[in-house]
Amino acid sequence: LPNEVDLRQVIVFPKAEWERILGSTREAAHIDEKKEQEEVHLGSKAAGKDPPNATLSLIQQKLQAKKLREEKEEEERKLIDLEEARFQAAKRKEVIDRVKTYLRYQDDRMRRFHSALLLTKVLKERDAQVKFQKSRLADSKKKDYEEEQRQFKEYVLSEQEKAHQHYRNQQALHKDQLEQ
Repeated sequence: LPNEVDLRQVIVFPKAEWERILGSTREAAHIDEKKEQEEVHLGSKAAGKDPPNATLSLIQQKLQAKKLREEKEEEERKLIDLEEARFQAAKRKEVIDRVKTYLRYQDDRMRRFHSALLLTKVLKERDAQVKFQKSRLADSKKKDYEEEQRQFKEYVLSEQEKAHQHYRNQQALHKDQLEQ
């Protein structure tokens, strides 16, 4: 007995009872084993009776599965081919459009048109530059004129101040002379 077993909780069976319990468990296991053997035997008999049909049905199942798998793969390939065809068609359309545009530009009328269009743009740009130059020149002249006016006013004011100072000095001198 294990070391820490409480002997008050252990049940002791008489030998006859113990053998009866073991016999019933062995008998149940033996019955299960017999049933299993019988099932295997019946399965073997069924397979042995009609082996071509069993093999044939197995082959048919495999063929059916293979056929389904191939159909699925074919559908996937068709989808991929369809996408590729769309992509190639789009590429072809793009190339054709580029070639058409290039050929249109190579046409003599189109070249003249583009030349005239370019000339118009250049003339507009030149007019804008001339206008800008004129406005800059006018602004410059206006600033120069305003600067001259400011300097002239300063000059006039300084001359007036000098004249006024000279007048005061003359008055003071005249006053001094009168006092003497």
